[in-house]
Parts: sequence; structure tokens; C-alpha cells
Amino acid sequence: MKDFDIVDEVYRLYDVLPEAKPLLTTDHPESAKGIGWTHHYGKSRVVYIELGHGPTAYKNASLRRLVSRSILWVAGRLPEVSKEGAAAPVSTEPRTPGAAVTTRPASP
Repeated sequence: MKDFDIVDEVYRLYDVLPEAKPLLTTDHPESAKGIGWTHHYGKSRVVYIELGHGPTAYKNASLRRLVSRSILWVAGRLPEVSKEGAAAPVSTEPRTPGAAVTTRPASP
């Protein structure tokens, strides 16, 4: 996937399992670096995407594509991700409420 801009909430006080593979990252000063990741729980594939807190976010075609592809991957209809993760680092520019956040998902 290519970089995309999105308006959404950010969070920073959470932990990510060390074995999780980055899906999305950000440089937003008010956010934790990782805003999406993949991992396995037993034989199950798991995807977490922080984005998607309202209608504005879901109007974004790139987010909808990311969610669709994540569902396909969890269902086993897409191949395993590379050692680098399911996506490239994502970067967000500092923003005020309502400003666009730039995210850069990486390719497998």
C-alpha cells in the first residue's frame, strides 16, 4: 500500500508484544510509535489496527483497503507477511484536532 493521510485519534499508553510484527507506525508526537501490528495466537492470525474511530476515518479508501486486506490475511486468503512485517513504517505529521495524519503502511 502507498502512504495515506487520515484524520483519527491517537493513543500512547499501551504495550505491544515483542513478537508482534509492525503493520503501521507513526512519528506523531502524541502517539505511540506502533499503531497497527500482526501476530499469531496459537495457530490463529491476529491483526490490530488503531485507526478507525468514526465516519471520517472510514471515508478513507486506504483505511478501508487496509481493513479488507487484513481480514483476508486473518482468513488465510493472503500469504504470510515477510520478516519485516506486513507493512512499512508509517509516519504521521504533528496535527491539531481535525488535521490530517499521514500514515505510511509498508508492503509485505
